[in-house]
Amino acid sequence: MLSLTVVVPAYNEEKRVVPFLEELLDFKKRNSYFKELIYVNDGSTDSTLEILEKYRPRIKIVSYAKNRGKGYAVKKGMLAASQETIVFLDTDGSTHADQLPKMVKALEKFPLVFGTRKSKESEIVHKQPPSRIIASWVFNMISRILFRTGVNDALCGFKGFRNREGKAIANKLVSRRWVFDVEMAARARRMGFDIGFVPIRWEHFEDAKMSLGMTSMTMIRDLLKLKFALMKEK
Repeated sequence: MLSLTVVVPAYNEEKRVVPFLEELLDFKKRNSYFKELIYVNDGSTDSTLEILEKYRPRIKIVSYAKNRGKGYAVKKGMLAASQETIVFLDTDGSTHADQLPKMVKALEKFPLVFGTRKSKESEIVHKQPPSRIIASWVFNMISRILFRTGVNDALCGFKGFRNREGKAIANKLVSRRWVFDVEMAARARRMGFDIGFVPIRWEHFEDAKMSLGMTSMTMIRDLLKLKFALMKEK
């Protein structure tokens, strides 16, 4: 198995950071290819950083004072990674550690691998509420029309990269918040990198930081801004 760095972005996660962190450390202890766990404190104003500090040196911490968004946090974590493969996961544990082996195995064939909840082989333990499902469908439809990436579940928070290709993409990212997932896919296609897909077992947890209004309006606005930015580059 290729060696693995796992990156987890965290912003004001004092109430739920510990259970998934402990799960990852337990999995790491039992799987020798899992070499490095990086938590990125994205300018938290609660006790998230203090909690993370208690886990040194078992985890590596990247931290900065001002909140800059999930995309920026993932970028910083990927650029700090030292192993052959890099996988990022959401801190709520919606994708559990036991999904990591299939991701690393797929990275033996593809330079990028995206987890998907849309496959017939995917298992959804807790479904999203209907409003979130509709918003996600609209977002994915618009992103596919604008960017032609072939990715049907852009917002799935489980993506893997070989180190070289992942850092090449991360270095070019301009999206600091939620649409960074789409930018990753768009830049991968532009750079000629193949993208593989793996069906996953996924569990919905309500995220107070991601409202339906933001999903349906702000994200669409940011998709259009990203489209124009990439056109300008080209």
